[in-house]
Amino acid sequence: MSSPYYAPPPPPRPRRSPAAWIIVAVVAGSVVLLALFAAAVAVVLRGDEREGPVADPVPFRLQPVLELSPPPCTSGTVASADGTACYRLAEGMTVRRVGDAQAGMLDSQQWGLRVSLEEADAAAFSRLTAELHSQPSPRNQLAIVVDGKVLSTPVISEPILGSRLEISGNFTQDSATELERRLQGRPGS
Repeated sequence: MSSPYYAPPPPPRPRRSPAAWIIVAVVAGSVVLLALFAAAVAVVLRGDEREGPVADPVPFRLQPVLELSPPPCTSGTVASADGTACYRLAEGMTVRRVGDAQAGMLDSQQWGLRVSLEEADAAAFSRLTAELHSQPSPRNQLAIVVDGKVLSTPVISEPILGSRLEISGNFTQDSATELERRLQGRPGS
């Protein structure tokens, strides 16, 4: 009988030196960092083109109209943005930050803004409109004041319970877009 034949064991694999492992780790780490950097750049470049550096938003006031008079405006009155009227206004409220502001064509087929108020301002706005809706004219009007000028004085015919309002006036597309940017704290173009 013959004895079984066993194949010789395979030769041992050469071991990599520690320097080779360091090079592999550095290359792999560099690839991961490069991929993360590329992803971050892609996210930044895909951002909303309307976004820009954020500044302090322009506050605006919502003030009840007490009296309306023709120009020239006297002390204690505020001129309309187009200079055609003067208003004596009650205290009202200041909106320091809007939830959202969008320039666009309003139902009246004129340029304006749709503004969404934040929760605290929406509650104060609802209380203010609830007080005004039953007043006689012009005390049922609410002046929207930006930069010391009355942009619009809508008649409040019923309490407004939501957080959305429209600002209309003598806006062009450019002026409505500019006000949108300012209310959101973005610099103009």
